[in-house]
Amino acid sequence: MAELTLPELVGTRDRDALAAAVREALIGRDADALPLQQALTHGSVAVGGVREVLLISSREAGGRLLIRVGLFFTSLIAGCNCADDPTPADLLEEYGEFDLEMDARTGKGDIRPTA
Repeated sequence: MAELTLPELVGTRDRDALAAAVREALIGRDADALPLQQALTHGSVAVGGVREVLLISSREAGGRLLIRVGLFFTSLIAGCNCADDPTPADLLEEYGEFDLEMDARTGKGDIRPTA
C-alpha cells in the first residue's frame, strides 16, 4: 500500500472526467511512488513508470472514492549485470489491478494491489 494525493479527483464524478483525471494523475508516476513491485508477474523489478491506465470501476461511499484501475508498466529480470555479460536487459510488459481509496473532499488516500 502506498499513500497518494490526487487533488485532480476532487469534485470529479462524471465517469469520463474521472477516467481522464485518474489517467492524467497516474501516467508517468515512477515505479518507486506506487506499489507496482507487488503486482509483478514476469520480472523481478518494476522499472520506469506507469505507461497506461484503465479505469475498471468507480463508486462513492461514505465520502470516499473507491476506484479500481488497471496499470500497464514494465519490469526486468535483475541479474548480475557484469561488464562482460553479453545478455541485454530486456524490458517485460506488466499489468496489474489496483484499488484506490480516496477522500472525496481532499483527494488524499492510498493505492494497493487488488487481492
